Amino acid sequence: MENITWSGREWLTRETWGLYHPNNKLFWYDRNAVEVKAGMLSLKIRKNPRNFDGVFIGTGVGLISSVEYFQYGHFEIECKLPLGKFLWPAFWIYGKDSWPPEIDIFEGYTRGGGNYLGAFFSDFSLWNVQTNAHFGELENQTNTMAGPKTHWFGVQNPARNFLKYKMSWYPDKVVIYYNNTEVRTFRDKALLSQLNSQQCRVIINNSISSSSWSAGSDFQVKYFRYSAL
Repeated sequence: MENITWSGREWLTRETWGLYHPNNKLFWYDRNAVEVKAGMLSLKIRKNPRNFDGVFIGTGVGLISSVEYFQYGHFEIECKLPLGKFLWPAFWIYGKDSWPPEIDIFEGYTRGGGNYLGAFFSDFSLWNVQTNAHFGELENQTNTMAGPKTHWFGVQNPARNFLKYKMSWYPDKVVIYYNNTEVRTFRDKALLSQLNSQQCRVIINNSISSSSWSAGSDFQVKYFRYSAL
C-alpha cells in the first residue's frame, strides 16, 4: 500500500516520478520508513538495500507527497527535526505541471556534526535550517535559485523541540515563518509568475546528503494544516 491518510488528507509515500530520483541515487522512498501512530507522522531513515532494474540503492527514507494540489493559502506543520549525521529533512512545495517552481519552506542540514548548529553570523542565524526557491526557464531545464538563506536565530533547538514552520502564499508574495517569527519574504516577480501559474504539491520528507549518515533518525510531525486565503 503506497498511500496513507494523515491529518485528514491522502498522501503518497513516494514521489510522482517513482521510488527514487534519477539524479540522486543516495536513497529511495521506502514505504516502511513512514509510520503514523496516534496521529503522529514519523519519517525514518533505514538501511534497506534495493535493486531497481540494475540501480542499486542502499538507503530507504520516509517521504509523503500530497495527492491533493494547493494554491494560495497558509501551509503549516509542527515538527521535531531528526538527529544524526548528514541528514536532510525538508518541508516544500513544487508545481503540479512542471519543475521548477519550488519553494522550500525549510531544508535542515546536520552535516558531520550530527546537529543543526550553524552560527551563520552574517545572516544572524544559529541553526542550519534554510529557506530556498527554484524558478526559471523550463525548456533547457536551467533554473534560478533564490537562496539558500539561513537567518533564523530562534533559541529553541529544532531537534529537541516541536516547532512550527509555516508558509503564507499570496499572489504578490510568499512569506516564511519559523515558530511564528517571519524569517523570509519572496517578492521576485519571475518566481511569483511561475509559481502563481499552477497549483502545487506538498512534500514532507526525511533524507540524507551523504552515504555517511548515522542510523536512528526519526523526523516527527504532529500535523499538516492548510487554509485557503
